[in-house]
Amino acid sequence: MSTMPAGFKVSKNVTLPLSKWKNDAPKFLKLEAPIFLGKQIDDSKKNANGETQQPAHLINCVDLETGEQIQVIVAKVLHSTLDEEYPENGYVGKAFAITQHRDPGKKYNTFSVQELEYEQPQTAPAETKPAKAPKA
Repeated sequence: MSTMPAGFKVSKNVTLPLSKWKNDAPKFLKLEAPIFLGKQIDDSKKNANGETQQPAHLINCVDLETGEQIQVIVAKVLHSTLDEEYPENGYVGKAFAITQHRDPGKKYNTFSVQELEYEQPQTAPAETKPAKAPKA
């Protein structure tokens, strides 16, 4: 990993790394923008019928564990869940724990989705010092 030259900072991430799902491993994400359709790639894979595979739906988010800005692929099941529960892109700006599950009896993955809220850290009550007795 390279270091930033002195006097410079990143002003915009032009591309984001793609984070892959692992079954039964939750991702803790803040969804930063609406789900969008990725670009069609010229050498896209062909399906069983010889048709070109459609581009994936993606979402830009922040990994809450690392603070890194990333993209994740949004499967149809997850996409419909978010759209149903959060109409009109209401999921944008919210944090979630999302876990992908693989059921061997199904041809697709399922997802557990939990909305998160930030808990303020507990602060210890201020220590009170006993009052000094007035001088006589």
